[in-house]
Amino acid sequence: MDAETAAYLSAAREKLDREDYKGALGHLEKIREVDAKTVEVLHEKAYAHIGLGEPAKALECYDAAAALGSADADLWNDRAFTLLDMGRNQEAVESADKALELDPRHYAALCNKARALLETGKNEEALRSADRAAALNPLEEDGLLLKAESARRLGRREEAIAAYRKVQKVNPHNEQAQYRLEQLEQYLAMNRMRRWESFWERWSGLERLPFVIGFLLPGVLLVALGALVPTIKGGNIVLFRAISISVGAILILISAAVMLSGRGKKEKTDSEDPAKTGSGDQNAGGKAE
Repeated sequence: MDAETAAYLSAAREKLDREDYKGALGHLEKIREVDAKTVEVLHEKAYAHIGLGEPAKALECYDAAAALGSADADLWNDRAFTLLDMGRNQEAVESADKALELDPRHYAALCNKARALLETGKNEEALRSADRAAALNPLEEDGLLLKAESARRLGRREEAIAAYRKVQKVNPHNEQAQYRLEQLEQYLAMNRMRRWESFWERWSGLERLPFVIGFLLPGVLLVALGALVPTIKGGNIVLFRAISISVGAILILISAAVMLSGRGKKEKTDSEDPAKTGSGDQNAGGKAE
């Protein structure tokens, strides 16, 4: 690379740092054709096109650099990020894998791979990739959030809650983590309540025990008393016997009605399971620092 090309490249990088993408592209376009086709220049052009909201042109630059046999893990990761932005998720996974072949500890590539896998519904694989990212850098929220989203979609709610809480420790202002955490905790609380109610329902209506005590037992006692009155010495009390048996029978019927009424109740439908709703809106990765 000659001095003129190096100067244009340096000026372009300064423009990129200031987010002046048009200015950066202007400097890069001045580089002579032979040098403009190097991996280094193509990578910077791709950054400029991303900044200008031109992912297709950025991908052309990445593909041209890849065709030159680039061994730059950052370039392959940024290509994966661009493919994600274009909705080409399977290709994004493949590009992230190439970055990870070159650098197995590439945090952004692990996050981009996890996000692409989530988009394709491969939640188990996404969790493995996100787990690696979170273990690699436990103080970065992207990997933790992707781990939480993957676990949530797999129905592993306790694991998802633990991950969302870690996200909140790293960034207390992460609204997505806060929303999902509240949603999951509410679901688990309601589920515990439903299990408890179901337990009572299964065990012969024990939830109606007060009615059994209040109506059935007195009714049985009154009927028994009415039946036993004639056998008691001097107990030929017909009126008392009739009243006792009648009242007792009424109480027994009331308790039976209460018991049977529980069987006719329709079970409440479960609230929507947060493990099956929504999708992560992560944008992990991008230009490597």
